[in-house]
Amino acid sequence: MSSDRDMKVEGARDAEAHRSAPKQPFGQVLKKVAGHNGPAPGAGIRAQNGAAPIRGIRSTAVTAHGAQLASTENLTRARTAMNAQAALLREVRSEGQSQNEQKMNARVLDLIVKELAADLRADPAPSPGAQAAADTRAPVEASAPAGNGIDAQPQTGTQTEKSDGAQLAQSKAQAAAALVARIETFLKSNRPALAVTLGGAINARVEVERTGPGEVSLKVQGTRGPPPPEDLARIREAVRARGLKLSSLSVT
Repeated sequence: MSSDRDMKVEGARDAEAHRSAPKQPFGQVLKKVAGHNGPAPGAGIRAQNGAAPIRGIRSTAVTAHGAQLASTENLTRARTAMNAQAALLREVRSEGQSQNEQKMNARVLDLIVKELAADLRADPAPSPGAQAAADTRAPVEASAPAGNGIDAQPQTGTQTEKSDGAQLAQSKAQAAAALVARIETFLKSNRPALAVTLGGAINARVEVERTGPGEVSLKVQGTRGPPPPEDLARIREAVRARGLKLSSLSVT
């Protein structure tokens, strides 16, 4: 009987202790029983090997992307500067080539003028007026009285005529060289035809027509009648001396 009483007293104590213990939510009790604890709220996700959170990886990727953009901008600026320097060098080179070409053209023109003037000076063609003056001067000199104590003065008319002929030949050579220079400028342009008026010694109007690459056709019209054949020959020689092709040379 005493043992049954003791068992009743202990059962009553256990029931009172169970009622007096604080109650906890069922979820927490279940987690404690299962032994599972989740991550703390707000904690960053880490890799399996304990590396830094994904937030740090993302910031590193953003920094690398910014560095790549900066390097691309630097390359763009460097490329722009190199292009500007290349354009400046091309401009300077083209200016130097044009200046050298102008100097060469001027030198070639001077050589052509000197060569034509030397050829004409070596073999001047006597004009009809000079031949008639020489024929009339010979009888007068023969019939002049001698022994009057006055020495006969040498005649300088022939020397004057020779100097005048040389100057005229040089002037015509310069006119022909100027015509050839105009023809070269015309060939470099896109114009199909050109009209040039030559004054001074030649005094003619020349019509230039493009007939092919580096080839022209000339029509010469004298302002005081047809030009003499030696002027046409001088123009033809000047054109060929500059390496140009002359398809035809006519007089209108």
